[in-house]
Formats: sequence, structure tokens, C-alpha cells
Amino acid sequence: MKMLLTGYRATGKTSVGSALALRLGVEFVDSDHLIQEEAGKSVAEIVAESGWPGFRAMEKAVLRKIVHKDGDAVVSCGGGAVLHGEIFENLPDGVFVVWLKASVDSIVNRIEADPKSGSLRPSLSSASSLRDEVSQVLSERAPLYRKFSDYALDTDSMDVSEIVSELEKIWKKVSK
Repeated sequence: MKMLLTGYRATGKTSVGSALALRLGVEFVDSDHLIQEEAGKSVAEIVAESGWPGFRAMEKAVLRKIVHKDGDAVVSCGGGAVLHGEIFENLPDGVFVVWLKASVDSIVNRIEADPKSGSLRPSLSSASSLRDEVSQVLSERAPLYRKFSDYALDTDSMDVSEIVSELEKIWKKVSK
């Protein structure tokens, strides 16, 4: 089985995904890291050189490989992965999608608390503030997260260990 973790930036996909994979004894895959490895550049560098369309093309190819690869895994998908609807609409059997949700306030607070955030997370829009950008992009993507998810989990009031415990229960239930 594969569990794909989707959601906006800073909702816990990478920290939760790596901890969950460790607990389950399965592979952990971070789609953004795979893109960076293949390109030999950071996400910010890719976006600076090729724009978001260039990054999205790389993301789509990597995502397609991930979902069709054999073996159990927990996958942290980039926040915009749901923009590749044709992949999510045609997932192979054994792929379960979880939307890690968080409020605009939580997302903004988490991004601002992350000292690497500026270099790792290039702007997604021309909004005048981070709060405006998060609000705008989240409102655009929320219907896609909802549409393509098998399960949604609000991470606002949960820490990583609580989220991992919840997802471990779900993994055991759906992988039977």
C-alpha cells in the first residue's frame, strides 16, 4: 500500500510522513526531494529558472513514477501535487490519499517559524502578504484536496506524534 499525504505547505506532510514510515517500517518518499535530486537544484532554483510551469512538469513526472512504483510507502506530496488531477483520478489500487488540513493562521505561523522557509518555499502568487497568499492559494486548492482525498485530518490542534498515531490506525485498517 501507498499512503499519499497531500495538503498545503507546512501542514506536516514531511515530518509526519517520515515518522509514520519509520513506525510502519516502510519506505518514506518526499516528492520535492526526488524532484531536487533529479534536477540537481533546489525547488527555488528550479522555479527561478523554469517558473512554476517547469517545476509542475517535473513534479507530474515524479508523481507518476511514485504512484506506480512497487512496494509499500508513505509519500509526502508537494502542496501543489493535487493540480495534477489526471494522476489522482487514475491512481492504481492500493493507493490511499490523506489530506493533512490546517487553518490559514496555523500555516502562516508554521511558515514564519521555519528559518528555511523563504529559500525552500518560493512564492506561489503575487499576493501582497504571506497571509494573503496562503488564503488565496488554499481557497483555490481546497476543493482539489477534498476531491482527491480518501481521508482528511485537521492538524491544527495535533502534534506530530498524535497525527502519526491516527494515520497508523488508518494504514492498518485500509491495508487489510
